[in-house]
Amino acid sequence: MHLAIITLGVSDVAQSGTLYREGLGLEPARSDAETVMFRMDGLWLSLWQRQELEADCGVARLAGSGSATLAVSCADAGTLQARVETLRRAGWRIVREVSRPPHGGLRAYAADLDDHLWEIVWNPDLQPPAGSP
Repeated sequence: MHLAIITLGVSDVAQSGTLYREGLGLEPARSDAETVMFRMDGLWLSLWQRQELEADCGVARLAGSGSATLAVSCADAGTLQARVETLRRAGWRIVREVSRPPHGGLRAYAADLDDHLWEIVWNPDLQPPAGSP
């Protein structure tokens, strides 16, 4: 099985699209009034207007954010620190500053405008694919 698309329900597609572009350095591959889609190393990240996603799923209200995290892996500790500062400048809320988890390496957590949590991680045992930032 291959994970192909991650869709996050957001309250403001345009503002969230800007946050992801400026904070994570992603360029939209496709966008309209309801969605912004980014290509990410073999999968798509889609930001979809929350009400439209709820209607598409056939539910009255999607469960809140925070019960799952997404993660980006950095090539080294310096890149991790730089990524966290870029996220902060772009308007992401840093919910956990850079620290050492029990399993090694370094990590930080950031939340987007809708409180979707992203872990920014560097672990020498879990290196990203060659050529990744």
